[in-house]
Amino acid sequence: MTMFLKNKRFSTLKKVFLAILLVSLFKPSFSQDTKRYVFYTSVKSGYLSINNYSPRFTHGLQLDLNTKENINVHWSFFGRKDYLHLNAGPAVGIWTIKNNDVKEDSTSSLKNFGQNALAFIVFSLIPEGISYDFNIGEKMQLSPIVNPLGLEFIYKEDEDDTKMYVTLGLGSLLNYYFWDDKIKVTLHGEYRMHYNKKPNIGFFTGVSLGCRLVK
Repeated sequence: MTMFLKNKRFSTLKKVFLAILLVSLFKPSFSQDTKRYVFYTSVKSGYLSINNYSPRFTHGLQLDLNTKENINVHWSFFGRKDYLHLNAGPAVGIWTIKNNDVKEDSTSSLKNFGQNALAFIVFSLIPEGISYDFNIGEKMQLSPIVNPLGLEFIYKEDEDDTKMYVTLGLGSLLNYYFWDDKIKVTLHGEYRMHYNKKPNIGFFTGVSLGCRLVK
């Protein structure tokens, strides 16, 4: 079997997510008067156990967009050589471009390119999930979370094959903020299900360390 992360499809998805994350790192800071939205980028580690597949530890990155209304969305990318998880948006964008007919004349080709680029950008901005924060202390929050748009590529040893699933996650986060809210530590627990005729069901638990991207 070709090594999982050397597969061109997975390499493309990896580059797409990292590009989106890098763009967010260099965006202009919000002023103190208009700072309604706050971005955090996090290093994340976790343990996945789901039926029909062997349990596995995984590591990666997450980008969170928090609002003053306590409603938050996020994009994640983590994995290892036999597993990859990300939000489904960029993959849908790539699939849309791949399956869109390319016209032969230059004018139509340029128009087609513009439509493909727009579709990719729009789909890539779709977050994986949403959460709502309940304050349970001055620096602590409990946050129910729904992740309806995860995407997983997972290797099954006994079949020597990699399967792709869109995933649903339901769970909660426990966030603790310190150093003037510039740093946050998050404990994550999630019920995980693959959308399938015979859904694979399991859980994901993890911890992340995040840094605020605005002053």
